[in-house]
Amino acid sequence: MNDAAAHPLPPLDGARLHIRGTGGRGRAPLAAAAKSLGADVTGCDPRGQPQMRELLRDAGIQRLEQHDPAHLGDGRELVATASAPLDDPEIETARAAGRLHRRMDLTAAVLAARPGLGVTGSHGKGTVAALAAGAARAAGLDPMSVLGVDAPQLGGAFHAAPGPAIVEVDGSDLAAHFVTCDVATVTNLDDDHPYMPVTVAEEAASVAGFVANARTRVILGPSPRRELVARSARAPVWRVGVDVIARVTGVHDEGTVVRIVGPDDGERVEAIIRLVGPATATNAALAYASARALGADPDAAAHGLSLVDRLDRRLEPLGRHRGVWVYDDFGAKHPAALRGGLVALRRRHPGARIIAVFEPLFGATIRTWGWRYARAMRLADLPIILPTVEHPDYPATDDPALRDWYRAIGGPVVTRSTHAAAARLAAARARPGDVIVGLVQMNQRGVDLRNAVIAALGEG
Repeated sequence: MNDAAAHPLPPLDGARLHIRGTGGRGRAPLAAAAKSLGADVTGCDPRGQPQMRELLRDAGIQRLEQHDPAHLGDGRELVATASAPLDDPEIETARAAGRLHRRMDLTAAVLAARPGLGVTGSHGKGTVAALAAGAARAAGLDPMSVLGVDAPQLGGAFHAAPGPAIVEVDGSDLAAHFVTCDVATVTNLDDDHPYMPVTVAEEAASVAGFVANARTRVILGPSPRRELVARSARAPVWRVGVDVIARVTGVHDEGTVVRIVGPDDGERVEAIIRLVGPATATNAALAYASARALGADPDAAAHGLSLVDRLDRRLEPLGRHRGVWVYDDFGAKHPAALRGGLVALRRRHPGARIIAVFEPLFGATIRTWGWRYARAMRLADLPIILPTVEHPDYPATDDPALRDWYRAIGGPVVTRSTHAAAARLAAARARPGDVIVGLVQMNQRGVDLRNAVIAALGEG
């Protein structure tokens, strides 16, 4: 469904929608948001993630197991991802009827139904959106949050409330420019999907359109492409590092202490960030500025940044097992995220040995970034490398250099062929005080690895 044109949805109050792939973390929260805004929503997904299936059940949304054109027989609009095959009968039926829409059309419809904030960018958008929702909640704004990551303290990936909408805007399909919101926040812009036919210039152009649509405020994080995007803004712009400045002043058991200088003269607050992760000061500044732009009181917004203490699979702390700290991270997405995560763990656990289990995603990613992944993995004391995940749409190569990319790590590095074997090795090598972190992008595979690590530690 790589059609570049907009296919606006009707107003959600009273709309009839069917969402294809509704069990995924990018669609289930949007489906629940549409339902809460008055739409009649059904969905289909032969797989789906357990947490997202639970979210759909709680929202009262029926999830059918298979795709079928019959789902559209009552005149429903179909929402599908850009990667959905055009020759699929369900897609063909909706397209022929003029009722086929992309995921971003649904994102746009949610933000059209409420005043609110849209957060996009290559990295950190889920973290910033979650922190901003915590800040807005503490300030009494009672926001509705629609995230691509589960945030337990906020009620999950979706939280229904009457206040402004805070929505994560995933622009990977080059459609962010179809979204209009009051406050537009851009975390950064980077080459994020080397296995997709998307260039950084194309993504920047789409994000520039998203920025141009903002009604009241634009907030931009540090990025080499920031000024390119800023030129498109019609609303006033706050730049992190210029108009909003944050720096880490300490780390203790409660979290990372960040001092923020706000956009108004004399505005200075201190916040505790309880999340473990890279770019802590930048994410705090972006979230604080976003909440302030929605009208949050400075002190309340700063306090609210501490409400979120974990995000599912975002350097998620899983406790201490036999004296060993265990973390799970969605860390195969980009070398910068991988490196930043390992640096963050060093900062949180100074002196600890870090055992990192890394599963690369797709041969195309390793072909592009293998040397950068290798450089990042040198930060681990013991890198354990799993085979590269492959996918029919992103085939591997027989190039021996691709198979042996991890040799560039140097020093002690071992490979294992299964998650269970990697978990047993990590547990066997770990000593009390050490850290084991799983760095796996595919959700269920990451959950399987972390469960296996904890089980192996428990066995001895």
